[in-house]
Amino acid sequence: VGTKVFVVHGGLPRSGDVTFEEIDSLQRFRQIPMPELAQPEEDEIFQDLTWGDPHEERGWKTSSRGVGSMFGPDVTNTFLKTNKLELVIRSHEEFTKG
Repeated sequence: VGTKVFVVHGGLPRSGDVTFEEIDSLQRFRQIPMPELAQPEEDEIFQDLTWGDPHEERGWKTSSRGVGSMFGPDVTNTFLKTNKLELVIRSHEEFTKG
């Protein structure tokens, strides 16, 4: 939304220094890649944007769901700073309060 808000279905890339240019270059019209031990960084970013979840701990860790990652507030802050943003909105879940 504009130049200050990033809306994403899932989460943020596990490497918080990913830029909009890298996200824009992703091939979006394809099957969502399944996690593998050795995969291109593009597939990892795509999975995280689709299936990532926030958590309260610093850093990132593999999601217990088996796909995507869980990212901490430090990853969010790095992503915001790198891309000169003020807010990230996840559209993956609906909250009835808050």
